[in-house]
Amino acid sequence: MTIKIKIKRKAEAPKITKKISVKKTIDGNLMFLTHPHINVSVNVNKGTVLTFAKDGNYTDDAYAAMKRLLNYLAESGLVAFDSIQGGNIYASLQATFLKPKDEERSLVQLITYHVGEFLDKEDLEVYDEYYADEFEEYLLDPDEEDSTELGEVPQEEKKGVLNKNPQVTPLVYRI
Repeated sequence: MTIKIKIKRKAEAPKITKKISVKKTIDGNLMFLTHPHINVSVNVNKGTVLTFAKDGNYTDDAYAAMKRLLNYLAESGLVAFDSIQGGNIYASLQATFLKPKDEERSLVQLITYHVGEFLDKEDLEVYDEYYADEFEEYLLDPDEEDSTELGEVPQEEKKGVLNKNPQVTPLVYRI
C-alpha cells in the first residue's frame, strides 16, 4: 500500500507531498519493508522507531543501515540521540520520538516522510553498489555460455580489423 503524506509547514508555505511505500498494521503502526537489508517499524502508540535485519540476516551492511537511519532521524531532530539503543528483537536498534512543542505538525507524518527520504536515498546507493559487484563478478567469473576454454576458438588467418601487413595508402584531402 502506498500512502500520501501532506506536511503543512506554515500558512504561506506550500504543502509537501511524497509517495512512500508503507504497510499499516492492525494496531496502526507503520512498517517500511523496501530496504534491501533492513525493515523499519514505526510504533505510533509507544513513540518509537524500531529497525531490524531483514529475514534475520544480521550483517555489517544491515547494522550500518540501521545506524545510518537512526542517526539521520536524530540529526533531523525527530528522535533523541541518547535514546538510540538495542531493541527487544535480536540484532535490532530502536529510538524514541522527541515530543513536539507545538501540535501543528504531526510527528508521525514527519517521521514517515523522513524514513521515506532515507529509503529513497539508500535505494539508489545500494543499487549502484549491487550493480558494481554484479558487473565485477560478470567480468572475473563468467558463466559457461560467456566463456571459452583456451584453444577452443580456432585460429584464423585474418583476425580483427587491422591488417598484419598494412600497406601505405594515399590520403585524399578535399577542400
